[in-house]
Amino acid sequence: MGALIGEDIRRRVKASTRLTASAGIACTRTLAKICSDLNKPDGLYHLPTRREHVEKFLENLNVRKLPGVGKVTEKVLNELGITKCKSIISDKAHLVLEYFSKKTSDWLLRAATGVSNCRCRKTGTYEQKGIGNERTFKATTDPKVLRARCGDLCQMVGKRMEKSGMVGRVITLKLKDTKFVVHTRSATLNRYISSGDDLEKAALPLLDAELSKAA
Repeated sequence: MGALIGEDIRRRVKASTRLTASAGIACTRTLAKICSDLNKPDGLYHLPTRREHVEKFLENLNVRKLPGVGKVTEKVLNELGITKCKSIISDKAHLVLEYFSKKTSDWLLRAATGVSNCRCRKTGTYEQKGIGNERTFKATTDPKVLRARCGDLCQMVGKRMEKSGMVGRVITLKLKDTKFVVHTRSATLNRYISSGDDLEKAALPLLDAELSKAA
């Protein structure tokens, strides 16, 4: 049934937009996402729901195929000797638990077993309560580089806010170190802002405070 629905959706997308689409059918959202990447740009991959099929599928799956694993995370995992999903949950599991934060290690262990912690949202109106931008870049402790990166992100967020007509007065800075530990600082402003320049003025003191703490 799932494969039939997937093919029907792909057919309707192509008929209405003249664009191809790939689809993945599996027992969890994580597995379905992985499967949808396997037969791009115009195909469907159906993973049977039986346990032995799922385990065999994940056993030799490259870690980069896991949703959320980018170049940086892949590089760290590879340096730990982890290239396949099976290593995350077997012989290298202790390294994942030791090297990564609890949140990240839990996520990797769940992803490597195909478990999804996402819940489907009921249809209806959705009120956006925040807006932000994140970037992963080469590790550095240079304050000038970090301040420049922070400024660039503020300008990106400002453009998005002005385009969507959003304003806000609570700003949060998030930093992730080389061990994937996340550090956050927030501030509540005395007025609503939306421009990149105003965001930068509010964010840089938070960055400076975090850098002073780490020094």
